[in-house]
Amino acid sequence: MPSANAAIDYYPAAFSTGGERLMGREAAGEGFLRAFLRHADTDEFYCFTGQQAEFDHFCSAVRLLRPGVGVRWLARGEPASLAAVGCLFHPDPILRGRAWERRHHDETAYSLCGVTHTICTAAVMDAVGGLVTDPLHPWDALICTSSAVKSSVQRLLGNWSDYLGQRLGAKAPATVELPVIPLGGGLRRV
Repeated sequence: MPSANAAIDYYPAAFSTGGERLMGREAAGEGFLRAFLRHADTDEFYCFTGQQAEFDHFCSAVRLLRPGVGVRWLARGEPASLAAVGCLFHPDPILRGRAWERRHHDETAYSLCGVTHTICTAAVMDAVGGLVTDPLHPWDALICTSSAVKSSVQRLLGNWSDYLGQRLGAKAPATVELPVIPLGGGLRRV
């Protein structure tokens, strides 16, 4: 059986603590990327990005942690290329744009996976509500970083579903998986 893999929807700032203002989401993103590059049972990593400089940045991270492992660039303008990998990891909970891009090609070609860092902003709450209305499926996922976050997301999804039921007289479709994967315990420089 082939090993599981995912393309990384790569924005350097989302996976680096080297910026001017350190936020928890950047630390979490950097920790995720380091763990993925170190421990993924794969001979090739996939970088979904739109710029050569971003791809080069990703390649540097791979070479640092897994020298000799292949890296392939999948262009953001060609989301159908993600079918070869099977999954796109997006570094935040806002999956709407990627879901609509996928819909224009083949909704069953690959899964989408996002992650929560904070859920208190209006943009994130709107995106979580969109898990009910956007073209997402039960094979997609939103990683919740704690049981409390999962509970909040479920409550918000329930509110959106209730509203749609009252407004349209329809039951909301099944939504994405909500696995709980707690954040790691701090930064370690390599």
